[in-house]
Amino acid sequence: MKISVNAVVAVTFVQLASGQRVEYGTTGMRGARADNPDAKKDVDLAPILKRMSNFHAAAGANDSNSNDRMVDPGETSSAGSISAPYKYESSKWKSRLIKADVSLDVDAFHEAVVNWSKNLCDLGITATLFDQNSEMVYQKTHGTKYTPFVEGGYSMGGGGFGPMEDGWTGDTVYTAYSNSKAIASATFLASVVDTGLGYLDEPISTTFTATAGTEVGKITPRQIMSHTSGLYTFNREDPVNDPYYSCKYDPSKSFRECLDAILVDEALVNPPGTSRAYNNEAFDILAEIALKKTGMNSYKKLFKKYLTKKLNMDSTTYDCPTVGSTSEKPNAAWGICSTGNDFPKFVQMLANGGKSPSGKQVLAETSVQQMFTHGGGIAENAGDLLWKSIGFLPFFGTRCYPRLVKGVFKDLDPSLADIAQPVTSVSGYGLGTMFFLGNYGEYFGHGGSTGGLWLVAPGRFAAYFTWMAAGTVAPEIGGSTYQLLADIMNAFENASTFTVDNEFGSEDVPQTIEMCGGMYEDLFSFYSIDSMLPTTPVGMEGYQCPGTEGGKKVSTKEAHPLAAVMKFAQDQALQVL
Repeated sequence: MKISVNAVVAVTFVQLASGQRVEYGTTGMRGARADNPDAKKDVDLAPILKRMSNFHAAAGANDSNSNDRMVDPGETSSAGSISAPYKYESSKWKSRLIKADVSLDVDAFHEAVVNWSKNLCDLGITATLFDQNSEMVYQKTHGTKYTPFVEGGYSMGGGGFGPMEDGWTGDTVYTAYSNSKAIASATFLASVVDTGLGYLDEPISTTFTATAGTEVGKITPRQIMSHTSGLYTFNREDPVNDPYYSCKYDPSKSFRECLDAILVDEALVNPPGTSRAYNNEAFDILAEIALKKTGMNSYKKLFKKYLTKKLNMDSTTYDCPTVGSTSEKPNAAWGICSTGNDFPKFVQMLANGGKSPSGKQVLAETSVQQMFTHGGGIAENAGDLLWKSIGFLPFFGTRCYPRLVKGVFKDLDPSLADIAQPVTSVSGYGLGTMFFLGNYGEYFGHGGSTGGLWLVAPGRFAAYFTWMAAGTVAPEIGGSTYQLLADIMNAFENASTFTVDNEFGSEDVPQTIEMCGGMYEDLFSFYSIDSMLPTTPVGMEGYQCPGTEGGKKVSTKEAHPLAAVMKFAQDQALQVL
């Protein structure tokens, strides 16, 4: 059986799980237009049922555990033990008077990073690790390959990246893409909220006065940063024909003119605050509000004053030609260029409660907490169905998932209705921040289209991984990077130790944290795998690294039966991060 899978499928996967459908063409998907030859893929799903039954049998899967398998924390609790959520939610350890004993295995981290690079054909990666006290304990670069910028090219759809070549270092400039969202959010919080010049729930009509009395004028900064503004998602990969980007890249038009043109009720797909749908362009509104509130006339100066200068981030800028971003017309959500040695300074600040290594308060601790707190209010799809409008992000740096859902693939073929699959690895969203589920505690972070993932595990560690592998020129490698980060985190967390004790407890006995908190889905156990490699394009049997004499093989193991579909879904999500 050969099934044609097109861009609709990526949307349909998550819509089916939520009992909804959004037709292609109305959801603002980018990079997968009908005239795009790469938008249509043939995926051979014939062997899936038979092979999946073997995988599930080996893992002991059955109908009772193929949907939500949340464990009642009280079921396994004994006298004096701390409940599973209290142990797992490390961001609340301090307020709950929970003491933690953390011992990080840096050697295991190092070995796992080295293996990541080897499995990805010597892809260059700069990895940084901070301990529970936000002190740097590791920063090294491994591998040399990357997809370099092409002069005059634009983003992924406009030839912005060239074929893999040698030369990656920790000082190589890379495109941060959606890693930029946390920085855009922090810049707004530091310049507007922390200074008392504005607040998160202030309607944008106070700045964009022409929107007073309209629905679009009710949008708030919190809604923008949590993807609940309701605004239409424009197509960054088609800047010639897209109304917003064609205006923005026109030197005769001002930043404000282009924003005014889209801040009309007709640009609303949903009423503000009612539904969550991933959106890049709305973040530009934050930049304009910050300029008006502070009275500054240059976003470059504002960005430097409130963030980069305080953190000595001299190599991080919105002047990033490959993605069409400038300091005066920034692509706030996806337009930063940085380096693997520079961006981690921002991550360290977040992990340190908003303070720089010298103790300077860059961002109020309450603002960091806001970034790490659910920001969607009562919006539909505010939890793990975040990817309603762009498909889903199924495998992203962790082995633990909010839930597995049957029927994700049933629109491809009714016979696939019994296969359980993660809806997404993103368990929630704060302000410019994704929520993930680590082995022994929560992660806060974000990724980007061509590479880069920051993670903060409060009270445990923080990390940043940087590489550059554009999927348009290195599809197999680019489509495997985030999945294989799960192997790094799995090896590192399993080799490290995390125990907790409650100051209120009657017994001073360290307590361990169960895998996935004992509450969430362990994909490794469910699919009976010990690595994400068989689920990746580079892990498919016979895959050979490009440009290697004789064709270096990454793996000789049999690929996971869902690997092809996993790759398709991952590729769609990476188009818009």
